[in-house]
Amino acid sequence: MTKTACLSRDLLKFLRGCDAEDLNVLVDYLTDNGRGRLALSTESKEALMSARARGARGAYSAADVERMVTELERFGGNSLVNFFRGGAGVAYEEIVKDVRDHVGAAPEVGETVESMELQVLARMLERAWEKMSAEERRVVRSVAGLAAASTATGAAVVQTFRKGGVGSFSLTLLIAHRLALQMTGQGFALATLNVGIARTVAALAGPIGWIVTGAWTAFELASPAYRVTLPCVVHIAYMRQKRTARICRKCMAPNPTDVVACRECGAKLPAPRA
Repeated sequence: MTKTACLSRDLLKFLRGCDAEDLNVLVDYLTDNGRGRLALSTESKEALMSARARGARGAYSAADVERMVTELERFGGNSLVNFFRGGAGVAYEEIVKDVRDHVGAAPEVGETVESMELQVLARMLERAWEKMSAEERRVVRSVAGLAAASTATGAAVVQTFRKGGVGSFSLTLLIAHRLALQMTGQGFALATLNVGIARTVAALAGPIGWIVTGAWTAFELASPAYRVTLPCVVHIAYMRQKRTARICRKCMAPNPTDVVACRECGAKLPAPRA
């Protein structure tokens, strides 16, 4: 089995365990909200939209998810200027690596697909930091889980973000939500999430918007395929963190993995998802 097939299997396995509403967003990115794309056949677009209709009822099939991965990998081949692959794509690992390089994040020793996804988000956050006001930086520090009186620099915030955890998930959610809002006009149903996060969306509308707009402008100058691969990488990074987050079913607050009761409301937390 080739390396690409092995990595595709890993991505397939992950996506098959994700929530339907999150997979809906990936379909929207791949199909440009159902309008279609030049690099996407009519047959594939219609199949993906049919899958989305089933997904809206919470029923994505294994074949539906496989088609999503296939089309994402084909867009990845286009972003890497591989127009001579006869319609074949590239492994998701190569897509993430390409997006990481394009936003200017440096390669690291021992990096994984997951760590490269975080590198993309961290680089976007780093670029936005200098545009933030003092109050916006205070809110970002708070969301990242730093002390209220902290005077941490942007580099320190990014380092904290890359360590993962509740703060990293919250910032990732905000970036992914803003990107979905810009691309699909809908974003996430934040009203169903923790009220603190929903309020933070308003408080960080400026800097989070700049993160997305700044990256978006850079990618607009490149292959149109980046308009698919960038948001898909960001959204998959969000789904990956969401999978491991301890989300309280009562108040929808994210919690650390080592607690059994919600820090916000005290309700018993569901078991961690594999």
